[in-house]
Amino acid sequence: MDGSNELRALRHLARLWDVQLDYLNLLHGARVSPRPEPLIAVLRALGDPIQSIADAPEALRRRRLQMWRRMLPASVVAWEGAVPPIPVRVPQKCANLQWKYELLREDGPVHSQVGSLSELPTVRAGGVDGERFLVKRLVLPMALPHGYHRLLFELPGCSAEMMIISAPSRAWRAEANSGQRDWGVFMPLYALRTNNDWGVGDLGDFQELADWVHGKGGGVVASLPMLAGFMGPQPHEPSPYSPASRLFWNELYIDIDAIPELANCAPARERLASEGFQNLLAGLRRDDLINYRDVFALKRVILDELAQTFFADPGRRAADYLRFTESQPQVEDYVQFRAAGDRLGRSWHTWPEPLRSGHLREGDWLERDHHYHLYAQFIADEQFLSLGKRLAEHGHGLYLDMPLGASSDSYDVWRERDLFASGVSGGAPPDGFFALGQDWGFPPLHPIQLREQGFRYEINAIRQLMRAASMVRIDHVMGLHRLFWVPRGFKPADGVYVRYPTEERFAILTLESHRTQTTIVGEDLGTVPTIVRREMNHHDLKRMYVMQFMFKPDPHKAIEPPLAGMVAHLNTHDTPTFRAFWDGLDLGIRRELNLLDDRRLEEERMARRRVRWALVNWLLDSGLIKLSEENDPVKIMEACYKYMASSPAGVVLINMEDLWLEPRPQNVPGTGHERPNWRRRAVRTLEDFTADPAINALLDEINRRRRGEPSAAN
Repeated sequence: MDGSNELRALRHLARLWDVQLDYLNLLHGARVSPRPEPLIAVLRALGDPIQSIADAPEALRRRRLQMWRRMLPASVVAWEGAVPPIPVRVPQKCANLQWKYELLREDGPVHSQVGSLSELPTVRAGGVDGERFLVKRLVLPMALPHGYHRLLFELPGCSAEMMIISAPSRAWRAEANSGQRDWGVFMPLYALRTNNDWGVGDLGDFQELADWVHGKGGGVVASLPMLAGFMGPQPHEPSPYSPASRLFWNELYIDIDAIPELANCAPARERLASEGFQNLLAGLRRDDLINYRDVFALKRVILDELAQTFFADPGRRAADYLRFTESQPQVEDYVQFRAAGDRLGRSWHTWPEPLRSGHLREGDWLERDHHYHLYAQFIADEQFLSLGKRLAEHGHGLYLDMPLGASSDSYDVWRERDLFASGVSGGAPPDGFFALGQDWGFPPLHPIQLREQGFRYEINAIRQLMRAASMVRIDHVMGLHRLFWVPRGFKPADGVYVRYPTEERFAILTLESHRTQTTIVGEDLGTVPTIVRREMNHHDLKRMYVMQFMFKPDPHKAIEPPLAGMVAHLNTHDTPTFRAFWDGLDLGIRRELNLLDDRRLEEERMARRRVRWALVNWLLDSGLIKLSEENDPVKIMEACYKYMASSPAGVVLINMEDLWLEPRPQNVPGTGHERPNWRRRAVRTLEDFTADPAINALLDEINRRRRGEPSAAN
């Protein structure tokens, strides 16, 4: 940008809206400043009515005045109960007025106080166009218990309200109480195959996997998000990172055989036992790729029959159902949304008014669909909570992901549309892997509206996971600080970073983690600003370690070791499996996607060969492999896991598919329907791999190393 008045005003305006004006382009190693056009589009998405750069000076004046006229900030954080001084903005002409405040504590008590503005210290003065303001400092005379509190501040003829989040400075961590180094396994539940599955894994299968892991000494079973999804005809979205809601579960994973109503529902049992139904199940079971629509259709047939039986006579289960609806007060609204979607058969963006604007009435859905969705959520909630409780008794327990966003077709965006910025999507700037940048497609949360609504949606979303999970991973933890916004109609490289209320979001995580005794993990992979990891360490969020990113072409130090307390992986669902990395299959995929040209491809292959050579020599010197095993990828993979097991990492997670050298990834970032992302099933069944002597021997060795016991080789 040059030095014109309009451009300078635009840059200043962007800063007042918490838009970052430049970032490091990792591909070219240079600072990049946004062009005016996409920057203006992002400002409009934030709520500024600016239309062109010529409007910038007036928009800047308007924004300054808007900020001065706000009496109280929307929220502050009281770490360990200590409330910071609260800035109160008042017109200069009101400097001698009487004030009153009421502090409404979450636990019930109300504290009030009165005084004169003239008695409060003035910390700043300023204004816009002759309209003058003072910033006074209000100090609350007491510490606050942990919780969400409200402060109401009144002057004659006007008032303001703010939120105070009183939170522990550090998140809850299980090993702080036990001192134990844990381990576990990772397997996407959809991919888990058994001899009697429905073409997709379910919570009963997951329980069997967890019981086996617990029997081997492990305490963690991890999977991808299992939140509500669009599994039917339209809309249809298989990605677990683009949920239909972050507030409810995905009924696709219900274990039908474990539902109490099945015993008394003859129509459901007859359908299940019929030859035609069983033939369909057998076909889905044989498929290597999940056919979500067909699996969902079969499950819905049975769940629908069970719903009719249940609502005809809940019997002894009425109390369980009442507890569920009381614990999930928003479920009725969600169910109406899903039932209306079933009747119309398309995204809410194309619904007629007033449905599209969030107003539903009886008659906008069919009662049977309504009963189905209500019952499905009741059963899903029951089974998820039961699974989480049982796993928590064995260690860290169930480990689930919190997706960064929700589908644009989701219930969340439909109901909370002011909370999601329109006309933009979340993404990432260009880097060494994605030279053109990334557009992830989901609407980002609006940082100002997050504060204005008291973070209600974000609190409810994290609570949903913590009701079942003992460990929660925050996807793209950098998003707590800032998120790259890509305006519609522009390329990802044209996007800009928008900052978020970081302190409040960390406070919510630490507070909720203590309330549920849940460990918080931050996905801090890739190029992450120093401040992000500094804040994670300060608030005791676990960091992630992915060995694949820590290999060095140095035979004396081929692996950068994990730090104490980290959650250690060999790879993730978004990276190549060990076999694919070892054979360089991921490089071929990147060439297919035009992320590498022929010259760069050969350079990457040479670099990979150097890394392999260094790793083999280092493992030999470390005694983790023998000379006869230097060309055996199984032994090298096992050695990598043994190394992590002996490390100070807090938790070591084993990707089950590595153990049989699966070459195909679960997801190829930057691709869509052209690849079978989120659909690939495991090639081995649970019954098969849990009986494999080599796999059992490796896990026994990992367990010994985690416990600090002598190796079997010794």
